Amino acid sequence: MLISRVVPELPLNGSRYAPLGAENMDERIFASRVRARRRWIVRTGSLLLVSGVLLALLVVWRRDTQTIAVLMRMTRGSAAGVQAHLDRTGLLPPALPGDEANNFIYASYADRFYAQHANRPVIIAATRSIGLLLRPNGRCVITLEGDKVRSEWMTDTAFSAAYKAQLHRAAQFEQERSSRPPQLP
Repeated sequence: MLISRVVPELPLNGSRYAPLGAENMDERIFASRVRARRRWIVRTGSLLLVSGVLLALLVVWRRDTQTIAVLMRMTRGSAAGVQAHLDRTGLLPPALPGDEANNFIYASYADRFYAQHANRPVIIAATRSIGLLLRPNGRCVITLEGDKVRSEWMTDTAFSAAYKAQLHRAAQFEQERSSRPPQLP
């Protein structure tokens, strides 16, 4: 009498059935290990890629922040020199004081005269446009409002709008000043 061995049949590729034998089981174990290794490689690669991109963004953001901080430190030194001269003489200096004066575009005599008579903040010095990567490009400016000199960071769009408005107000001021008859003693 033959003793028959009962072997369950499992579907392969949806249509064929093969007996669950030892050699088939080894192939399936090997294939599952290969799939597990591939998943691990994909997960690890994805994690490294995302971590690398986030780290690069953090480094670039930090670079932009440091650039602004260094430029503002330079601007505060020049603004303090202008404030000291203004407090001492009551007039804006003819040239921007400090070692960083070459980095600024300083106001002309007419602009300085308007700044001392204006009732709004007036830009009296500005750096060239500074290119940043993650933040909007901008520049450091020195403004005069009344008797107070301030330094601040302005984006290029904010600077353009403020400077155009300032030029318009300065032209109006000059027109009003020249339209009045001179006052004689």
